Amino acid sequence: MHIAVTGTIGSGKSTVARLLSNALLAEYIDSDQICRQRLAPGEAGLIALQQRTGDRFIAPDGSLHRQLLRQVVFTEPQLRTVLEEILHPLVQEEITRRLAACAAVGSILVVEVPLLFELGWQKKFTCTVVVAGGWEQCLLRASRRDGVDRAEIARILAVQMPVEEKIALADFVVNTSGTYTATVVQTAWLVNYLASLATQATFDAALPMHGSHMEA
Repeated sequence: MHIAVTGTIGSGKSTVARLLSNALLAEYIDSDQICRQRLAPGEAGLIALQQRTGDRFIAPDGSLHRQLLRQVVFTEPQLRTVLEEILHPLVQEEITRRLAACAAVGSILVVEVPLLFELGWQKKFTCTVVVAGGWEQCLLRASRRDGVDRAEIARILAVQMPVEEKIALADFVVNTSGTYTATVVQTAWLVNYLASLATQATFDAALPMHGSHMEA
């Protein structure tokens, strides 16, 4: 079973993904973490970025100037396109490798993919989970977590697929607009539901029909 978890920035998708993976004794990977790894010194992503943009985002020690990149990537569409052209194939390659490895041994894999539907990667997974929080809550969570002002988070939210569109494409939805306890309860329900599906055939039959979803 391969489970993709997605949502907008600040929605709490990392929390839900880790709750799922822990409860299901599943492998867990984060596509954002893969991006960070591929942008480390000597890695393919950083080498390609330097080839495309020069030393603009290279710190004196040769590492990526992450703060500067983050400040401009959502205000310069051309730069965002360059970054996506570099990183998306690298992330897809790693996810595909991990999917195959888990399938080979029959283990469960939970993958956190913020741009799951934007990239059309949902068909790689057995099911998809959208983590949905309110706009203000997402702003507050992301601002506190990343130490940036709300205006910057709002700019990021503005260029992401609206959560309503993600929900329409999802198999399951976890609503994080309430308390943490409520999120845990919903995730526990989802864990029990998924764990009760013993076979692939049963799982396929139990999934919501295309264009609909189940709320945990």
